[in-house]
Order: sequence, then C-alpha cells, then structure tokens
Amino acid sequence: MAQGQTTKRHIRVDQFHRDAAYKSKRRGNSRPVPARGNAKAHGQALLKDVQTLADDYIELARSWEGNEDIQAKGISIELECAPEVDIDIKRLEENGWELLNERVTEKNGQLITLQTWFVPDGKLGVLSIIIGDYLSKTQKVKGGKIHPKYRPLIDAIERVGKAAAQQLWTERDDAFPGQNSLWFEVWLRRGSSEADRTIIFEQFKKLSQGNELKVGTGVIKLPEHTIVAAYGQGDNFSKDLALLSCIAEIRRGRDYADYFDSLHPTEQASWAKDCLARMEVSRPDAPYISVLDTGINRAHPLLDHLIPENDNLTINQAWSSADDDQHGTMLAGLCLFGDLTAVLTSAGKIQLPVNLEGVKIVPPPAQRGTDEKLAGAYTAQGVALAETNASKRKRVWCIATTMKEPNDPTPTSWSAQMDALACGLDNEGQVRRLLCLSAGNLPQSHWINYPQSNHQYSVENPAQSWNALCIGAFTELSAIREKDSYNPIAAQGALAPTSSTSLSWDTKWPNKPDVVFEGGNAGHQPANNSILQLPEMLLLSTHADFKNGVFGVMCGTSPAAALAARFAGQIMSEYPELSPESVRGLMIHSAEWTPAMKASIPVEMQTDKRARTNFLLRTVGYGVPSLRRALECVNARATLIAECEIQPFKMEKDEIIFNHMHLHKLPWPTKELEKHSQEKVRMRVTLSYFIEPNPGNRGTSNFRYPSCALRFKVSSPGQTEDDLAAEVSKLAAEAFQKQNRIHVGGSTDGWTLGQSCFRGSVHSDTWEGTAADLLSMKNIAVSPITGWWRTRPSHERSESRLKYSLIVSLESENAGIDIYTEIANQIEVGVFIETR
Repeated sequence: MAQGQTTKRHIRVDQFHRDAAYKSKRRGNSRPVPARGNAKAHGQALLKDVQTLADDYIELARSWEGNEDIQAKGISIELECAPEVDIDIKRLEENGWELLNERVTEKNGQLITLQTWFVPDGKLGVLSIIIGDYLSKTQKVKGGKIHPKYRPLIDAIERVGKAAAQQLWTERDDAFPGQNSLWFEVWLRRGSSEADRTIIFEQFKKLSQGNELKVGTGVIKLPEHTIVAAYGQGDNFSKDLALLSCIAEIRRGRDYADYFDSLHPTEQASWAKDCLARMEVSRPDAPYISVLDTGINRAHPLLDHLIPENDNLTINQAWSSADDDQHGTMLAGLCLFGDLTAVLTSAGKIQLPVNLEGVKIVPPPAQRGTDEKLAGAYTAQGVALAETNASKRKRVWCIATTMKEPNDPTPTSWSAQMDALACGLDNEGQVRRLLCLSAGNLPQSHWINYPQSNHQYSVENPAQSWNALCIGAFTELSAIREKDSYNPIAAQGALAPTSSTSLSWDTKWPNKPDVVFEGGNAGHQPANNSILQLPEMLLLSTHADFKNGVFGVMCGTSPAAALAARFAGQIMSEYPELSPESVRGLMIHSAEWTPAMKASIPVEMQTDKRARTNFLLRTVGYGVPSLRRALECVNARATLIAECEIQPFKMEKDEIIFNHMHLHKLPWPTKELEKHSQEKVRMRVTLSYFIEPNPGNRGTSNFRYPSCALRFKVSSPGQTEDDLAAEVSKLAAEAFQKQNRIHVGGSTDGWTLGQSCFRGSVHSDTWEGTAADLLSMKNIAVSPITGWWRTRPSHERSESRLKYSLIVSLESENAGIDIYTEIANQIEVGVFIETR
C-alpha cells in the first residue's frame, strides 16, 4: 500500500455460526480376514502357545512374591498377524489387554504385522477362552453362513509368543543394540489411570538400578505414555521381566544436527553505532519472542539493553546461559531486527516490533555426547522456566534445533511434546502456544545436487509436529557481487539449497514445511563443480563472538525460523486478542507460491493437478507469507476471522458418537457482487486448530495420533445452507430423503488444492471464479473427523471441546470493487487502524 494510506482491520465474525447435529458419511475399510483351511489345527496350535506362556508366567509370578517393588504385574507377549490382514483388537482391549506397539515386516514376500501386548496379571486366560470358543462354538454371520465364533480375530493371529526387549524396539532401520551401551528413549506404559502411570514409572526406576540401567531426570508425559531416557546395554531391559513389562517401546536417543558455522563479514564498527543511534525499542507490552536454543550472549552491543539479564535463562545452571555454539545469539538478532543487511543500509528510525527473551535448552558441545538426549523434556523445561519467570507475556516460541537422521514423518517424543505444548496439554488448554520450528538443513555436501537432494532429504525431528509451524527456507538472494565464475545455486524466489522437504512422505502425514522464509543461497562454480558460501547471499545478524566482529552471516532454516517468529510477533502486536491458532492461520492464509516455485514443478507433473499441488505443498508448503496481507485489508480485499469452539463427540448409551458440526453463514457483499457479476474474484479459506497428540507405533485405527481432526466445506455456486449440510452430514441428508427432496450437490471446480490441503491440523485452499458464482458461497461447514477422543473412551475425553480459527478472504483485482465496506457495515466493527 502507498505510504500514509489508511489501512483497515480484519473483521471478526465469531458469532455468525450455529451448531447442527452431525453424523459422518465416512465408512471404515478394514481388510477382510481369509478363513483358515483347518480351523481346528490352527486353534489348537494357538492354544498350545498360550498354555506355554501361562506356565512360564506362573513361575515368574511366584518369583515376585514378597517383592514390594513390583506392583504392576503382568507379561509382555507378541502376536504375529497373518499376512496382509489386521487383528480386531477390540475384544482384547475390552478385557484389559494393552497394545504396546506394532511393527510391519516382510516374510516370504508378504507384509505381516507384529503386535506387542501387555497382558495384566490374571488376564492371559482371556485369549484361552476366546480360542476355546473358536474351537467349540459357531455363530451365524451376514449372508447366513455359519463360522466358528470369533473367527476374524483368531484366524488373523498366526502365532503367540513371549516378548523380549527386541519386540519393544521400534527403530525400523536399526538392529537392536543388545551389547552396546547408549542412551535409549524408553516409552513407558501409562496403564489405565494416572495412579497406574505413577506405579509403572516408580517400578521402572527402582528395577533399573539393579539391572545396570541409569534413568535420566527428564520426563515427558503424554496421554498413553511416560517417556524417559535410560543409559545402558539394550539386553539389560530383558534381564527382569517385571522391568520389561513397564515398557511400551524402546527407541534410540538422537544426536543434535550440526549447525552451519556463522561466518564473519568484514567488520564495520560504525554500522553498529549508527544502528544504536537510530533504534527505537519496542513498547513493554509488545509480544515477546522466546528463543529456546544454545543460549544468547546478551552483552553484544546491539542486544545488551534489549535483553535484561533476568530474561536470559538456562534450564541447567552448569551450562550457563551463554551461547557457546554461535547460534542462539544470531537468532536473537534476526528475531529483533530481521536481516541486518537491509536495516543497516536503510535510513530513518529502526523500530523494533517485538521484545526478546532466551532460554538455553541445548547442552554445550562438550556435553552433547553424554547428555540424556531427551530434547522434548528440555524444551518443556525451557517453556516452563520462561513462563514462570514472566507469566503474563504474549509469546512466540522460536526453536531452531533439530535431530540428526533417520528422519521420517512418524511422531517422536520431541515432536509430540511440541504438539502437547502448543495445545496446552499441561494446563487443560488455557495457555496454548505458537511454536516456530526450523525444518532442518541439508549438509552442504548435498547442495551440489540441488534440488534433487532437497526432494530426497526429509524434514528433521521435531519439525514433523502437527501443531507447530514448520519453517522451510526459500531465497531472494541471487545477486553475486565479485565471484564472476560462480552462479547462484537457487534462482530468485526458489527453494533454498539448505531446505529439507516432505516429498518422500506418505500422503497421510502433514505437508511440511508449512511456509518458507528467507534462508540464504550459495554460489556454484561450473568449472570445478564446487560450492561456495558468499556473504552477499547470506543473512546478517548479531555474532556471538562479538569481540572479534559485531556481525556474522548465516543461512539455512534456522534464520528462516527466526524471521517467521518475528513475523508472528508482528501479527500478535497488531492483533493482541487473537489466539495462537489464528496467528498461525493468518501466516499460512497470507502465503503464496512465487513464480520460481511454480516453475520448479517437474515436467512430468505439469499436466496432473494433484501431482503439481502435492509437489509444492511438500517442498515449500503454502509458500511465502505476506505481512501486508496478514495485517491489513483494503476496499477490494476483506479478511474475516471466526474464533469458535466445537464439541465434536458425545456419549450416548455407553457409545461415543459424533455430536455437532458448525454451519457458518457469513456476512456477504451481495450488492457489490451483483453489481460486478462478471468480474473475476478470489476466495481463500483457512482452518487452523491444535490437536492433542497420542503418539506410539500402533497402526490400528483405534490408536489415532490426533484427538480430533476438522474439515471445512464451502457451499458451491447454487447451493443453499441446507444443501451444504446435507452434503456434509448423513443426518441432514436423511432429512432430505424423508421429505422426498434431493439436495443440490457440491462441486470442486475452481479450487486449487482440494483434498491435498486436508493433512495435519491447518488447512487452506483458494477458489477463483466470477462474482456471480461467489454470491451463494457464503456458507461454510466445519465438521469433525474421528480421533482418539472418540476411539479411546478410557481417557474420558468424549465430550471435550476443540477451539479453532476459520479465516476467509474475498478479493478482487479490480480496486473499484468495495468488498470490505459492505461487509463491515453489517457488523459493529472498528474499521480503521492507525496510518502506517
């Protein structure tokens, strides 16, 4: 917008929705279980397996008599599934069995699933009874056929055996390190209650002492697991079956990924003095960016008056709060100033939009090989420390540390902890948090194969988090000043050479990164096929070793994450009343793909819409956010925000069923659209919410990672609100049928992404068409998808409520169309904000 032009605020439309009874139209699709050729022989073989386990357990239980340290009694067993089928686990769970993990392996050219179960004391006979009924009783099934009782369950089980530590090892690509001493990540069972959680945790700690296992101090509590670190040999977990029975999974402790070394540009001390002279500090009530990283050297001349000593913290006093990795201090400068290259070469006042605090959560380099490697616990400690230090602050959290390979989309203890912190699992959702995470960087040796290497290198742990914003890197820095023999690796506006992607992930996982920010570039010399980091292609910030140079340069997704946190802080500053879900939503809502990103789509995908959009979503997310769009409206562009709360499920006759969907009927610029009916217009819709995580390697449908997911559906041209409801809800469709009416069907015409956007916990799509078509598109349904709140009734979350933010923008390229005013006149809203 032109300098001095009065800008307009986004419009709140929280009240323009209603509850509507809801029933999903989706159907389950479990794989059929083939009947056994000889049911009697199969049943007898399984019965023999179970009897062997029972005999062993009797001897084991006798050895525990009188031992007060053993309160959680039971045995871990393994069920091997028949090839290409699923076990119906409901009957086993109803009788107190607890599924610990699932692993998929190949046997004789076929995929089989291995399930590890904890069977409580006295419950092993449950399977014997079921097998006995299978051998002696029959039942009539659909179609009138007679089958053995419990046939699908028993025919799906190939073998029953005892589980050892190897059966709890869920690292797919690593052999179990039985003889090696290392830090393990141990996922303990929660049991059936919080009291059970405490008993199991204490039993594991006590028995570890006698089995040469050192248990760390960090603890992560998730809905069905308690996660701790333990050091020792892998085989030590199997020495005591009472210790083993506490464990659901064993994973390897991860090492931290390397940081790119920050380079010193030629120092010009006058730059720093000039910057100080022009600086205007942020107001005290402005949002804070909390940098959880390697520490901050706050004595830096540009930082010492901006970060008080009591705002520069550490979770471990032995580590100090100083930056011993040349990383956290650089992030602090970027969070406060942005890229200092632009700041130092500009004129006029330097206005800081945010405040800053720091917490050191990364161990010093010398201690990283011996620390507990439980980064999720370190992060939670850092968050708690900052919030205890100053509880009233509005914050954005910047976390730019990742773990080394292997990288995959499966939730980890760290990514699940990020999701738990974001949704406020530690405080019943009262304080939810916006976290900006770096996607993780490719090693410099991979840049030579840009961009194929980026497409193959997966986003690093913990950036697979569903709730946190995963920040990738793009670059506008393509000009090379002096090295004539070098060319930029990445074109202007394209994915940065450093940025990891999720292109190799299965489609059921979230699209990562979510958005991209500037992450720098590098030069390539064709003559000798070499790579060089050039200062003019990197971001300038405050160097930790400031006595030897005030400024340093860096590249990668770390500085991109810092810029993203700054961007989020600017939204919070302008709209302090908005929820973290809305701030995240606005960042994605304002993002667009650059021409260079669109040009990077491989030739073979150009004619396939789904392939094109999937490529972009999994390499650069939704693109580059625009601060102007995130903050402001103009006459020809209006942004509406609805912050709502929905109860997705309810308990009815001892069954958890769907409860409500929301139907939004938005204030609409009807007269203006009718007046300009043939003008091209654009509508963008973004739905942002935070799930509650429930991780674990359990692939059955009952063990969904998210508590509940949401979907939006916009009425198509010609559809009424009732038509939309009938398209989304089975109950509304049945009402049409009872009245012998046919509802108008919907259409996907004009939408950019379609189903590809419905991954993770934030969804955004854009429609383009005529103003005439947009006239009837003011109705939006927000409906729930099943999650563990529904499928895990023992947690008593069936009537929990979920907050969400729905953001809708209408826009015309014709500045003469006044979309904003007609909407604003329908609402009591303060239209104008201060002139910028």
